[in-house]
Amino acid sequence: MPYPAYHLGVSSFFGLALRRFLDLPVLLLVNIPIDIEVLFADKWPEYHRHWHFHTLLVGGLIGAIVGLLVFHIKPVLRFITIATNKLRIPYKPKRWKMVLSGVLGVWLHITLDAIYHYDVQLFWPLKARHLQRPLWRIVTAQQEEYACIALFIAAIVLYVYAVRSYNKKKR
Repeated sequence: MPYPAYHLGVSSFFGLALRRFLDLPVLLLVNIPIDIEVLFADKWPEYHRHWHFHTLLVGGLIGAIVGLLVFHIKPVLRFITIATNKLRIPYKPKRWKMVLSGVLGVWLHITLDAIYHYDVQLFWPLKARHLQRPLWRIVTAQQEEYACIALFIAAIVLYVYAVRSYNKKKR
């Protein structure tokens, strides 16, 4: 996807819709390390901008590591807890919920990129021809962008609902 806002809208939607099972802050944070690879891609000899981090194997490992790091680095966890309280979103950090959110957040990011970008190889290191780019252009780029915008708007609705339920519990 060309803009991180698309990733954040989709991640926000799933994080808010499934907040009982997933950790919203980790779902949002995990998008950052995955795209760091793209920033440095023009320094590498290969012609791939989306390479190892944009695979299910390596990306999943990175997501699990990010989830564990967020849980174990107390200042980060404290900041997230304060931020979610200020945003009026109920938040209870749990280690395995954060790890699962990291993995699923990366996989969601990679899936969106695999539809949009030709050079994402989901199943690397497998070389089977039919596994190289199974999702590329399964829908048009414009359809994917519209779906991301629709999910972002739905995330706003879910956020308003989450704030209302938070305020009711605080009374």
